[in-house]
Amino acid sequence: MSIPLPTRMSTTGNQVDNWRYFKDEWSNYLIASGLKDKGEEVIIATFKCLLGRETSQILNNLKLSVEQAKSLDEIEKALDGYFLPKINIIYERYLFGSAVQNETESIDQYVSRLRKLCSACDYKTVEDEMIRDRLVLGIRDEDTKKQLISNSKLDLSMAIDICRANELADRQLRSMQGKSSAEPVNKMTHKRNIPNKSKGSNSQKGKEVPCKYCGKIHVHDRNSCPAYGKTCRKCGKLNHFDSVCGSFRSNSKPKGKFNKRRSHVRQVEDESSSEGEYFSEAFKLEEVNSFGHKQAKKRVWVTSLDFFVGKLVKSVDCQLDSGATVNVIESNLVKQIFGKKLEIKPCSTTIRCFGGSLITPIGELSVHVASKGARCTLKFLVVESDKTTSAQMPLISAASCEQLGLVKLTEVKLMETSSNAEAILHRYRDVFTGIGCLEGECSLNVDPTVLPIKQKPRRIPVPLRNEVKAKLDELVEKGIIIKETGPTDWISNLVVVKTPRKLRLCLDPLFLNQALLRTEYEIPTIESIMPELNGARYFSVVDTKDGFWNVKLDMKSSKLTTFWTPFGRFRFLRLPFGLVVSSDVYQCRLHEIFSGIQDIIVIQDDILIIGRGNTDQEASKNHDRVLEKLLERARQANLKFNKDKIKLKKREVKYMGHIVSKDGLKVDPDKVKAIREMKDPSDITQAKSFVGLVTYLSKFVPHLSSLCDPIRKLTKKNQEWEWGEDQKRAVEAIKAIVSKAPILAYFDPSKQITLQSDASSKGLGAVILQDGRPVAYASRSLTKSEHNFAQIEKECLSILFACERFSQYIVGCGKVIAETDHRPLETIFKKSLLEAPTRLQRMMLRLQRYNLEVKFISGSKMHIADALSRMQLTETHQETRLDEVYVADTIHQELESMKIADSLNITQSSLERVRTET
Repeated sequence: MSIPLPTRMSTTGNQVDNWRYFKDEWSNYLIASGLKDKGEEVIIATFKCLLGRETSQILNNLKLSVEQAKSLDEIEKALDGYFLPKINIIYERYLFGSAVQNETESIDQYVSRLRKLCSACDYKTVEDEMIRDRLVLGIRDEDTKKQLISNSKLDLSMAIDICRANELADRQLRSMQGKSSAEPVNKMTHKRNIPNKSKGSNSQKGKEVPCKYCGKIHVHDRNSCPAYGKTCRKCGKLNHFDSVCGSFRSNSKPKGKFNKRRSHVRQVEDESSSEGEYFSEAFKLEEVNSFGHKQAKKRVWVTSLDFFVGKLVKSVDCQLDSGATVNVIESNLVKQIFGKKLEIKPCSTTIRCFGGSLITPIGELSVHVASKGARCTLKFLVVESDKTTSAQMPLISAASCEQLGLVKLTEVKLMETSSNAEAILHRYRDVFTGIGCLEGECSLNVDPTVLPIKQKPRRIPVPLRNEVKAKLDELVEKGIIIKETGPTDWISNLVVVKTPRKLRLCLDPLFLNQALLRTEYEIPTIESIMPELNGARYFSVVDTKDGFWNVKLDMKSSKLTTFWTPFGRFRFLRLPFGLVVSSDVYQCRLHEIFSGIQDIIVIQDDILIIGRGNTDQEASKNHDRVLEKLLERARQANLKFNKDKIKLKKREVKYMGHIVSKDGLKVDPDKVKAIREMKDPSDITQAKSFVGLVTYLSKFVPHLSSLCDPIRKLTKKNQEWEWGEDQKRAVEAIKAIVSKAPILAYFDPSKQITLQSDASSKGLGAVILQDGRPVAYASRSLTKSEHNFAQIEKECLSILFACERFSQYIVGCGKVIAETDHRPLETIFKKSLLEAPTRLQRMMLRLQRYNLEVKFISGSKMHIADALSRMQLTETHQETRLDEVYVADTIHQELESMKIADSLNITQSSLERVRTET
C-alpha cells in the first residue's frame, strides 16, 4: 500500500497551527510508511525534504551543533522553540477563568473552546473539574445555571448533558412558537431586494446565508469564522479569504475608511456593499427613559446633532457607530421630532439581525442635519419601535460621521504605521535568536619585538566560584570559549563583574594590548552624522547581540586570548571585549556588511535607522523599506540583533548620548540630570570631571564658558585648591542654565551657511547658522601669546577658529558668509593677500581653502557669537595656534592653491624670463 507524503510545512498564515498539524502528519507517516525502521540519517533527510524551503532556511539559521543536527528529536525541539510560543501559565489561566459563553455560541462550541483554553493552563489531573466549574459559571442561560449549581454530584459529563438537553428544548420550543427568542440586536443589515428569478426562491428564505468572509455556512460569530485573523491574498487586508474578496469586482462599492475590523461588537450595515458582515467595534443602542435623557450602562459615543424641521431646529442626542453603514431611527422618535411634517417614503429593504432574524423597515426619510458648522442631508431607515421599552437614540453610520466631521482616523494611521514595522520584525524573527557568526576569521597581529607575558593568576572569591563555573560552561556551550590544554605564550587574567541581575566575565589583556598592532578604522561621531539626519521623521535603533562575539578568531589569534580560571585555562573562539583592536575590527566588519544601504548610521553595535520624507506617510514607508533591507542583510551575514533593546519607529530616540528627533539634536536629559544632581567638587579630579561634563553641553548652550572659568582655574597645575563663593555661584548658575538647552538644527548642505564669530579680551566664540537656527556652537579661551594680539588680529583669529572648528560642514560647499562686527576686516579680505600685515597674512593663508565672503554686521545683532567669546569654554588650543613653526608640506600645499603671480609687481615679459631661467 502506498502511503501519501505529508503536506509540506507552510510558513504562511497561522504558523503555530501549521507546525502542530505538520508534526501530527509526520508522526503518522513515520509509522505508517515503515520509515521508522530505517536509519536515523534517512529519517532526518526525509524530514528535511518535507519541511520546505522557508522552514529549512529557518532551521539553518537556528545554528544547531553537529551532534544536535544528527538527532531528529533535537531538530524537532529546536523548531518547537521557534514556532510554538512560550506559554505564560498565569495569563492562560486568566483567559480560561474569564471565558464566558458568547451570545450565538452553542454549548458544544463553548465546551470545545474551554477545552482548548484549558489545555494551556497545566491543570493536569483536575482539568475536567476546572472545565466543569467554568462551564457552570460562564453559561448564559440563568435557569440552566441554577439547575447545575443545585446538583451536588455534578461532573463534567453530566453538566454537558444537562446543558445540551436544555438548549435542545429551548430550540424546539421556539420552533413550536414560530418565532425567535427576544434577543438584543447585535447587527442590523440593510439589503436591497433583488427580483426573484425562480419560483422556488421564496423557499430559500429559511436557509442559512453563507458567510461573506469565508464563503461557508456557520454561526454568525467571529470565533466561528475560519477567515478571522487571516490575510487576503488579493487585497492584502485581514479577516476574509481571497475567494470572497470584493476588491476587484467591477460592481463593488468602495469600502470606505470605517470598514476596519475590531473586536466583537454590534453594528448596522448596508448589505449591498461588497463586504458583508464586519467584526468591528461599534456600540449597541442604550435605553433612554425619556427623550434627551440617557442612562448609559456601557461606554457609548453620543453627540448632539441639529435636525432641521421646516423653519425650526431641534437638537437630538444621537449615537455614533463607526462600524455601521446605514443610519437608523425609530418610528416613535420620528413622530416626536417631526410630527406629521415629514413624509416616510416606502423602501424595498430588509434588515437582518446578527443572529439571523429579519426585520422589515417601515420606510426611509431624508433629514437635513448639522454639527459644528458641517451640514448635510442624511438618509435614515425607520424601524418600528418596541412598545415594551423606551425610545432608542438615532444611530449615525460611519460614512455620516465622516461627512459631519465627527470621526477622524489619525490615531488609526499611526497604529498601522507601527504595526507595519512590527510585522517586518516578525518576518525576520530568526535574526533575533541565537548568537551570530560572521563569515571569515579575524587575525590579530602582534609586535614581534614585544616578549610574550604570562600574567600571574588572579584569585577569584570563593562565593563567586560556582557562578563563574556556570558562566564558563554556558560560554563553552555557546561556542564563545573553549578549554585550552596545550602550551600558550600569552596568558591573561579574568575579570569577574558581579551585577544585581547577572555575572559578566571579561578579559584583562593589559600586556597583550601593548603588543597588538592596531589597524585603525575611523568611527563616526555624532557631529559627523548630523547632516545625514536632515529631513528625518522616524527613527529606530537596533543593537547587535553580543557585539564582538559575532566575529570569529583564527587559531593563532585564539591562542593569544588564553586566560586563567580556577578550573583550568580557556581561550576565546570569538573576538573578546577589552582588546584594543576590537572596536576597529567590528566597525570595519559592520560597514562592509551594510555598505550600500542608505539612511542607516552604524556606530559600533548601535545602528540608527532613519525614515525621511516630506510627509509622515512617505517617511514611514521609507523607514520600513530601510528596516527590511537592514534585517535582510543581517540575515544573509548571520548577524544577530538584541530584540530587548530595540527602539522601533519612534519620533525621537537616544543615540550615542544625544536625543535625535525630527526637530533637531537635543541634549540628553540624563546628562543634564547628572549635572543638576552633582555635588560640589571637593578636589581637582572632581573639578575636571565637572568641567568635562559641562564641555559636552558646549555645542548646545552658548553661555557656559565664562560661568565655568572660576572652576577651570582650580584645575591648572600648581594651583592651590580653594573652593570659594565664586565657584559655588558658578556651579549654581551652570545647573540653572543647562535645563534650558536649545535644540540644534540638522545641517543641510543645500542651504546657505552663515558663520558668526567674535573675539573678546578672554576668548573666541563662533556659531554656524542655517535659516537663523543654530547648527552648533563653539568657544575657547585665548592662549597666553594670543592675549597680546591687536583687536583686529583677534577678530581675524575668531574667523579662522570658526572655519577650522566647523571645517567638516563648510569645506566643499558654496559660498560661506562669515559675519563679523569688526568693519576693517571686511575691507582687508577684499584686498590682495600681500597688502595685509604679516600676522594677518598667515591667518588669511590658512583661510584660502574656504570659499568665504566676509561681511560686517553690527555687534548688537551678534548676540550669540559675542556671548560665546565672553563666556568661552576651555578647548584644545592647538586647533588655531599661531606659532611661528609650521609643517612644511602643509604650507607648500596652501601656497600651491594660490596664484602668487597675480599679487607680484612684475610685467608679463619679465615673468616669462624668470620661468625660462628657472
